[in-house]
Amino acid sequence: MVRTKNTVCSPSLTKSSKASNTKSNNNKDLTSSFNEAVDQAESACGTSASNIEPEPSANDTNLKSCWVWNHFLQIESKPGKAICKHCKKLMAISVSLMRYHLNVKHRQKIPEDQPKITDYRTMTKEKKMKLDTAIANFNVQDLHAVNVVMGKGFRNLMKVAVGQQYHVPHRTTFSRYRIPKMYEACKLAVIEEFKSAEFVCCTTDMWVDNFKHLAYMTLTAHVLRNFEPKSYVLATRHFPLSHTGINIAEAVKEIIKEFGISLSRTVFVTDNGANIRCARRILGVVHYGCFAHNLNLSLAVDGFENVPQILALFEKWKAVVKHFQFKSHAVSKKQKELLAKRQQLEQRRKEIELQLRKANDAEKESNDSETLSEAEEVTHESLNKEMTEENSCEGVLLNDHDYNEIFNRNPQAYIESLKKMVPTRWNTNCTMLRSISRNFKVIEELLVGTEHQNLIFSHQERKQIDELLKFLTPFKTATDVLQGQKYSTISWIIPTIAVLMELCSNDTNDNVSADEMIFSEIEDFGVGNMGKPMNSIHHGDFGLNALKEKVRISLEKRIPKTPILRLACSLDFKFKGDPITYSSVDGMMEGIRDFYKTFPNSNENRQTATDLKSASSMTETSSSALRNPDHSEADNVDSFQWSKDHQHTFPKLSAIAKKLLCIVATSAPAERIFSVAGNIITAQRSNIATQNVDRMIFLYENLEIS
Repeated sequence: MVRTKNTVCSPSLTKSSKASNTKSNNNKDLTSSFNEAVDQAESACGTSASNIEPEPSANDTNLKSCWVWNHFLQIESKPGKAICKHCKKLMAISVSLMRYHLNVKHRQKIPEDQPKITDYRTMTKEKKMKLDTAIANFNVQDLHAVNVVMGKGFRNLMKVAVGQQYHVPHRTTFSRYRIPKMYEACKLAVIEEFKSAEFVCCTTDMWVDNFKHLAYMTLTAHVLRNFEPKSYVLATRHFPLSHTGINIAEAVKEIIKEFGISLSRTVFVTDNGANIRCARRILGVVHYGCFAHNLNLSLAVDGFENVPQILALFEKWKAVVKHFQFKSHAVSKKQKELLAKRQQLEQRRKEIELQLRKANDAEKESNDSETLSEAEEVTHESLNKEMTEENSCEGVLLNDHDYNEIFNRNPQAYIESLKKMVPTRWNTNCTMLRSISRNFKVIEELLVGTEHQNLIFSHQERKQIDELLKFLTPFKTATDVLQGQKYSTISWIIPTIAVLMELCSNDTNDNVSADEMIFSEIEDFGVGNMGKPMNSIHHGDFGLNALKEKVRISLEKRIPKTPILRLACSLDFKFKGDPITYSSVDGMMEGIRDFYKTFPNSNENRQTATDLKSASSMTETSSSALRNPDHSEADNVDSFQWSKDHQHTFPKLSAIAKKLLCIVATSAPAERIFSVAGNIITAQRSNIATQNVDRMIFLYENLEIS
């Protein structure tokens, strides 16, 4: 028999328990009655609570934008209460409680696209201005259209990167306010730069766009500040007037005055157009012709046009390129086939050479010389056969100086399409011949058996192209070298002409390639060896010797070796000690006198006698430095840096060098600006305002200053 223990409850506990039970029963009754009311409403309306969306009012729009209201329903009859759509539980309207309920009971997480509180915080005016400026810089530095800020992709990028609190302004905000404000600030910085400039070199040229055919004139400026070269673009203005010398002079004078530059301390480098020469005379400034233009005229006008044999050859070569103008796919396919075969033959050649080395090693260890020599003979025959097949597959001549180097480094780099010659572009005749020489075998295999097989090059024609290419390549190299802006180019003119004149003589070394000559004697600073005699080359009677003579005479006429050019070469430390420079104090004095005659408004003109007296009283150390410089130092030190380091030793010469070495040899800086303009004025932006073109180019080139 189990006894039960009597439990005695305290009166207070019993009362509390009863009250709790009563309250719980009342809540259950309230919830059940509320659920019945909801069920009756659903049955009357034919809808369910899960399909009913809350109706936000004007007061709680921001509150009900929270994701929890996708799972809760607010009933108007019960203010401050909401019911869960999943379990129909009644809860007080509290986002934190409702989110906790969804997370614990129904495993609902916060959606990734749910806006955060930080997205709606207001952004400071300073930060918004920084973002607007950054977007304007993005448009200017990458030459994007201002309309890019209106694109969906860009706005979505800014929304993800910055958030909802930043609204990208309209494109007109940038085109009418932000970019013009940046332009004015950058322009003031450029004007401030010219206040301390002692001497300025300017280049200018004209250009017409390809869409609305509007004319533009650009003006660039180059200075040496503490012997560091600085380049600026002053303007790229629409030029609606007639291109006469008077109008060009007025436009240049207006831009020069706008930037506070004095014409008395300005030298111009332009092409040889009659209107440009007329403008120069009206302005009364010192003018130098563009070295690259003169070089191209010496070749194209004075050279090719006066040698009928060369012109006839070029007509056939241009016909070949024109034939394959719309057959680039076939050319590319054949190039890849020959390249694959070439690679196979190279691999086979290596295998044969390995067998040959093994046979030679075995010969040293064995006395059976007769058998081994027979094996060696067979190996040599196989090697010669393979090499013959290899040579027949090459797209260039065997004496192409850079083929093996390029092929061994990167075989794919040797695949080159056929380029046509453009008369208005520098050195395109050399570019065309180079592309043909690399595709001899391709042209032959594509034309054989067709009605155009008369265009196939014979062995003699290949030799002619190869020899003419060796003659033209240094002209292209010289043009490329003298187009630079980060180093002294005026001091390279006389050394370059000396090398080209030597090349134009009949005593040209057949074993020295064109690139080797121009680079070994100019870029490696070996100008002092140019006077040595060279061996003779046999070019054949196809007009090459006549072309060389025409070009040589033209170079002497178009690019004379003036004392100022020789002085510039002498002031460049890497050329000191060579015969083409002034190696004595008397010679330097002659160049200095010519400098003061050419630039009469120079600040040092008042002290000409003092300067010459100072130059004549140079110490023995100075004269020794002029005659016998340390070439090992010259090869490793930049010309500007050397002048900067020795400006206290040679103060007067350094002052002249700062003016003279800032002159550029070509008008290529102005030509480059039109390439930038071509990227701005496109088919999609052909209606861009001319003042916006000027601002975009100005900021693109000068923005780093400000």
